[in-house]
Amino acid sequence: MHRAALSSGPIPRDVLRIQGPHMTIHTILKMGDPRLLRVAQPVQEFGTDALRTLVQDMFDTMRAVNGAGLAAPQIGVDLQLVIFGSQARNPRYPDRPLVPPTVLLNPVITPIGEQEEDGLGGLPFRARAAGQGAALGAHSLHGV
Repeated sequence: MHRAALSSGPIPRDVLRIQGPHMTIHTILKMGDPRLLRVAQPVQEFGTDALRTLVQDMFDTMRAVNGAGLAAPQIGVDLQLVIFGSQARNPRYPDRPLVPPTVLLNPVITPIGEQEEDGLGGLPFRARAAGQGAALGAHSLHGV
């Protein structure tokens, strides 16, 4: 399967749960799982079938749990890949505006705002607070 080729090691069998012939739902790792402490590697190959499949699987997984976003390490894949957004209303966040489906590969996180604070939800970088939360800008240099 293409999925194992995308991670820095084979994906354990307990990480995948298949739901039908064209949809793969991954188990989302929970806080405390040591796999979440691994350093995600940059995506090296773009426009591949394996990458498209992984991105589709991530959107399927996110929708299955009514999520708003998902990072590849959350499903045991050590890649710098984040997805978020949907073309449909999310029942968990019914009052939120729609956000177009977005894929970030090798994102660069840049703090923006006025007041500087250490850390953000345990993340090891300096963020600038903007109002009640911290505002972050991110961009990705490559498309899927």
